Amino acid sequence: MSYPYKRVRVRKPTDRKINTSYRGKLIKQILWAIVIVVMVIIIKAMNMSVTNDGLGLLKENINRDMDVKKTAYHIKKAFDEVPDFHNKTMAVFGNISNNRLSKKYVPPMEGEIVSSYGDSIDPILNTKSFQRGIDMISFKDTYIRGIDDGIIAEVGESENLGKYIKISHGKDVFAIYSNCTEVKIKKGDEIRKGDRIGIFRKNINKEHFHFELWVNGNVVDPTEYIKFKNII
Repeated sequence: MSYPYKRVRVRKPTDRKINTSYRGKLIKQILWAIVIVVMVIIIKAMNMSVTNDGLGLLKENINRDMDVKKTAYHIKKAFDEVPDFHNKTMAVFGNISNNRLSKKYVPPMEGEIVSSYGDSIDPILNTKSFQRGIDMISFKDTYIRGIDDGIIAEVGESENLGKYIKISHGKDVFAIYSNCTEVKIKKGDEIRKGDRIGIFRKNINKEHFHFELWVNGNVVDPTEYIKFKNII
């Protein structure tokens, strides 16, 4: 009695090594794809000439086999030239992760924003600076109000800030209200959203009310979290 012949493929020991190598390469490519997506988000949010160059480099390498070391070097070099890169990066992710806070707060006072958050260039001196908050003016005496419930963490006066108030508005969120004409609260007081904490007199001496908002230890753009009526 004869039996049908059946070919049996014998797996070579090298097959497993090849599969393992391929799997490792695939994982590495996936991780790099994730890194690229994150970097694109940061670059697009910053919208600066230096970071746009970095975006062009990423696009160029997506269309061909990526030289990982070369690409990483040029991206790092580009970001090293970005002023205050750490704060800007954290601000990007802070705005994403804390989107639920957006527009939650009330304005610190009625008036017009005359100097916005971010990079600015002095038209006379042609020097670049970074504005950590916003400057506001008012053409009438107006109350300064707490943007949210909070506890007065500090009240003081300095050469740069004038009379200022620092308020803790919950976990990892605080605000600085500076150049106040009058302060109506003291350290340790608890306030509710919209409570009057001070007064800003109309611009006799052309002074600005300065306001800063900090989230998770990083200064952020207040206009991303507060709906202001008037912005010049």
